[in-house]
Amino acid sequence: MIQGRKLLKLGLAVLALLSLARIGTAADAKQLKESIDRGAIRLKARISEAGGQYRPLMALAMFKSGMPVDTPEIQSVVTGILARCPEAGYVPANDQIYQAAVEATLLSDLGSEKYKTELGRISQYILSHQLSSGGWDYPPPRSRGNQGDTSVTQYACLGLWAAQRAGVEISHEIWEKILVWHVQYQNADGGFAYCPGGRGSIEQSTLNMSVNALGSIHIAMLQLDSGFLPLKSGTKKTEKQVESTRKFGVLEEYEIPQRREQKRTGKISGASIEAAKKAYEFLGAKFAVENQESSFKSYYYYSLERMGALAGVNLVGSHQWFDECADFVISKQTSDGSWKLSENVDLDTAFCVLFLTRSTSKLLKRTDDPFYGLGTLAGGRGLPDDLATARFDGRSVRGKEQPLQPIDQLLMSLRETGELPIDQAQDQIVEQIQLGDRTKLVGQIDTLKRLAISANPEVRKTAIWAIGRSERMDLGVILIKALDDPDLGVIIEARNALCWLSRKPLGFGEPADPLLALPADSSEAQKKDAVAVWHRQLMIRWGKWYLEQRPLDDRGDRFEADLQRRIRDLEAGGANAR
Repeated sequence: MIQGRKLLKLGLAVLALLSLARIGTAADAKQLKESIDRGAIRLKARISEAGGQYRPLMALAMFKSGMPVDTPEIQSVVTGILARCPEAGYVPANDQIYQAAVEATLLSDLGSEKYKTELGRISQYILSHQLSSGGWDYPPPRSRGNQGDTSVTQYACLGLWAAQRAGVEISHEIWEKILVWHVQYQNADGGFAYCPGGRGSIEQSTLNMSVNALGSIHIAMLQLDSGFLPLKSGTKKTEKQVESTRKFGVLEEYEIPQRREQKRTGKISGASIEAAKKAYEFLGAKFAVENQESSFKSYYYYSLERMGALAGVNLVGSHQWFDECADFVISKQTSDGSWKLSENVDLDTAFCVLFLTRSTSKLLKRTDDPFYGLGTLAGGRGLPDDLATARFDGRSVRGKEQPLQPIDQLLMSLRETGELPIDQAQDQIVEQIQLGDRTKLVGQIDTLKRLAISANPEVRKTAIWAIGRSERMDLGVILIKALDDPDLGVIIEARNALCWLSRKPLGFGEPADPLLALPADSSEAQKKDAVAVWHRQLMIRWGKWYLEQRPLDDRGDRFEADLQRRIRDLEAGGANAR
């Protein structure tokens, strides 16, 4: 009878957990990554057939999803953009400011220095259409004779920002005029209309336009004072809120430290600060997971992602905007990987992928990549032994909480000489280093070096992850060596650790995982070939990067000579390439 009750209790626990897993309010990081990859693969299959004006946005989404810079479909779009940037000046094919902005963003993200000349020409085209009021409208003959269009103005700001990131000089007076426009044409309720000064519904405040306007305000402020975030104060989360935001990966909500000094090049008026705060209050009151006001539903999500990243806010009103919207967006993805939220599936899919990747956040380095260490540090270990005491945290089913232990004891557990199982030690190391004090690694480097060559790949993964967060450039040699690990998961972790150490969230455009883009029915030979090509890219790109960044005191040793030879062989495809 007692045994029967135990079985009944265990069965109820399993049912409860499965029920939570079905109705939970958040997908985990693995689901998020899979959704992005499926969307990107769909875009790649569709881009050659899509309308020309949509291809730059689709290529941008593909790149942001992790596809390499040299993906043929992306490079085909780049070729078309460059053809529209002759010495005489940029000539958009259609959609004018919108197209100019998206094409500038794509070029800037792919290689800002490489395309600086073309970005200068695109920025001149955008500036030539700025109205005396400070905003933008559709160029003739599509202009409506109003004082500007909030949506077109948003994209003009995006295009100019892309050019400025490449080193193109944009006068601070331009940004000041943009702020003046937003102050002048903000509605009394704090929101923004599609066409200020227009008639009927186009002069009423809407979610889409208010989100865009707040994003534009912050782009302008970013150029005038790179460290100024007027909405950041008062948005610090409680421990409970922090816990709730881990649903898309433990590593997501961490702010990557900036290495550059704050720059002030112009004046931010008090009126523009108040305009930003009023717009933020408007959005807090009107926020919706599904925007029912507009037929451009996917446009809303990418606009929201940009605004949240630029303003540095995780909350809109009381809402965790990303988690809530990401759940909804993922639920609407179709079986072929696309989204159909409006009349244009290609645009919907591109906008949804850009939203889910948090592309602006990673560009600004205001959030960690949610997929760093995905296989090691977020699920994938199966159910805990004791289901009766397990809990579902929105990310994975986890066993009973264990008291946090000091880092040195956790590292002992990884060496199988401590009290905790390896998986629990991994979780606690992540929590203490990622969300706590990274200086706790000081004094543990020798231990991490030993763990990095452990016979257990799970231990090696965790050690590599921690070494990447040490901010010790001299330890990059360990990460480079780990790129040759026999375990694919360790190689992925090493690549991600190098992304962290280098402050390059997307690396050099190589995929985070070489197998994710392959069809489900790929043969073992196809998988092996994909890994080999990807591994070659890693060794060449990251090897060259480390040779350039390596501390001077460490240079000239055997490791450096061997790495240089290895890179030469890989580039030549020689017999000693592996």
